Amino acid sequence: YSGPNFAAPAFADGNKNTGKISGAKYGTLIHFIMEKLDFKNCTDEVHIKAQLDNMLKSQYINEAEYEAVPVKSIYGFFKSRLGQNMVKHSDTLYKEFQFKYLMGANEIYDNVSANDDIIVQGIIDAFYIDDDGQAVLIDYKTDRVITTPDEIAEKYRAQIKYYSIALERTLEKKVKKKFIYLFDTDT
Repeated sequence: YSGPNFAAPAFADGNKNTGKISGAKYGTLIHFIMEKLDFKNCTDEVHIKAQLDNMLKSQYINEAEYEAVPVKSIYGFFKSRLGQNMVKHSDTLYKEFQFKYLMGANEIYDNVSANDDIIVQGIIDAFYIDDDGQAVLIDYKTDRVITTPDEIAEKYRAQIKYYSIALERTLEKKVKKKFIYLFDTDT
């Protein structure tokens, strides 16, 4: 079977110049950058910029995307306690972890049959296994924060819940902590 041909995202086609990066493309770009960065080599802005230079030279990103990457914010992430813990546990760090599982529809929705199942699938931005052998879940957000961090947490509460269930089922380990990192506020 040969499915339809989809255009490659701008960040995957180094020959395209997209100009200003839109909200959705910006989020995709930041997630791509965080996936590709070697966390052990993000000790300062110079080392982060060097990795971005290599992505540009290798045509993983184009010039407009390169210019749009918030190096200071990314470095701020690596200076945070969360970023430092991810570097510390980089040997057990997983990025862009895909999952799919069946869940009873009645676990998600009211007034549905207990016999109905729903496929839950997604991609977890990152997680690592800590010193206690438990998982720590991280989700990056590039939303423009015009509310409080608590309101952002509430907005994504269900997503984080299902990501936690996916990790616990897949790894057969407890998810000890769950983090949402907001690039807009560096928190």
